[in-house]
Amino acid sequence: TSEYGFKLEVPGGALLKKEGCVVRVRVCLPRAAPVGLDLVSAIYELTTPGSDQHPLRAVNIEIEHCALTESEDDLKQLHFLTSKEDDESSPLHFHPIQGTRGKFSQHNCYGKLTLYDFSSYGACGSRSRYSAK
Repeated sequence: TSEYGFKLEVPGGALLKKEGCVVRVRVCLPRAAPVGLDLVSAIYELTTPGSDQHPLRAVNIEIEHCALTESEDDLKQLHFLTSKEDDESSPLHFHPIQGTRGKFSQHNCYGKLTLYDFSSYGACGSRSRYSAK
């Protein structure tokens, strides 16, 4: 739902009939972003009740962010992040997602990402451009 800054699109056949997808908003962790990057969104954790964390088909998420997206230069400073950390007791360690699975658009406060597994996801931007003053 976009009310919480997150949209999830699960196509038919992506999950087994008995499965569902649980989305949990994690507290924004400023130290979770890699060096030189700052979080510009909340962190969303996607899980399924079963042990397999891979949907049968790709799913799409849209994550609301607070970054400026007025120019192509602004868009080049944005990245999606993921973490495979499953241990609740340790801090999450994120790394940028490489490739063309995600897209940020000009004048849009949502970035869209195609997922092939369930994990934790967020968005970040260059510290020089997006750090809080």
